[in-house]
Amino acid sequence: MPVIQEIIGRLEDTIVGPDGQELVRFHGIFVGLNNVREGQIVQKTINKFLVRLVVEPEFGDSEKLEIFNRFEQRLGKIDLEFVFLDQIERTERGKFRAVISEVSERDDTSRMKEEK
Repeated sequence: MPVIQEIIGRLEDTIVGPDGQELVRFHGIFVGLNNVREGQIVQKTINKFLVRLVVEPEFGDSEKLEIFNRFEQRLGKIDLEFVFLDQIERTERGKFRAVISEVSERDDTSRMKEEK
């Protein structure tokens, strides 16, 4: 009988919190925000994030504030930059990555203390 070598499902980066803990399913930040069509989170450093959004024309400051508050509830004090796009870049399979982390727990443990 053949043996399955690998099952590939949805791959998603994790967010590394200030304590080094990896947080999964972070794209839930956008749940219930009706004027957000697509959202992508890019973690640049332990406490700096880029939020790429495709939004409806009705999207406003109150929704930006809600996103910011949701981040702070999960992570504490952070820096957030919003970028508005017509479309989020897709992979070769036509999907976009909801979470991209440029931080790894192993690489940034020493930087965490410096950025607090």
